Amino acid sequence: MLKLDKSQITRNLGKKYKLIPYLEKALVGFEDEWKYQYIQKKKDTAWHPSGDCTPPVSELYEKAMETYEGHDFSGLDKNFQVGHFWHQFLQYIILHKLEFCEPEAIERRGTKDWSRKNHCEPGHWVTGAGDIAPILLPCGWQGIVDIKSMGSFSFKKSENELPFADKYECQFNIYMDLFDENQTMLLAVNKDTPHDFKEFVYARNQPLIDIIYEKLEFVSACLDAGEAPTKADNDMFDLEPLLTGPVST
Repeated sequence: MLKLDKSQITRNLGKKYKLIPYLEKALVGFEDEWKYQYIQKKKDTAWHPSGDCTPPVSELYEKAMETYEGHDFSGLDKNFQVGHFWHQFLQYIILHKLEFCEPEAIERRGTKDWSRKNHCEPGHWVTGAGDIAPILLPCGWQGIVDIKSMGSFSFKKSENELPFADKYECQFNIYMDLFDENQTMLLAVNKDTPHDFKEFVYARNQPLIDIIYEKLEFVSACLDAGEAPTKADNDMFDLEPLLTGPVST
């Protein structure tokens, strides 16, 4: 059983976190007969909010054409399984112990399709699954919750120093578009001892959403034309000036 430092409840209340104090209380004396079950994600031909928002268009084109080798994640299976565990465990707590969401909010699938034939042509649609979309807290806060597990080194970073901070912000904004929500909470989980939590809340950024879709649809047009984007095309979609970071912690 996970050991909980009960002093965390008081400390987290002092930080004015919205969700974490409830999680900490629900974990005290947790004895449910709950089991972790790994389910491998199915492959598809869509762009994904988690990984396709920030790469340049030339890289996305190569990926769509299956010529891009991508990142080698071999040897990281243990890290991924720990992450999957925390997702399922906290989803169980929020759904069944706290009752802050409906069952259909767990791993909710959203899709946006701009293919000419409207049947999800490869490279012409976006799909993603929200960890909890939406959650409604007793304080009245509603939005998406995205769980990110990380090691202590990353967990101790400030919100603007988090590894993949730009990638996360873009991912959350596409989720907010897919699920028609205005806020997303990054629920950070320290995978190392002690198993602490942090919250970062992001607000919907429509200009950022628009340019990400423009970028992906540009790659779709290149696929239709059979012409690879040039490096100069990469400069047309600069996301950096539109990034704002979280609005609260």
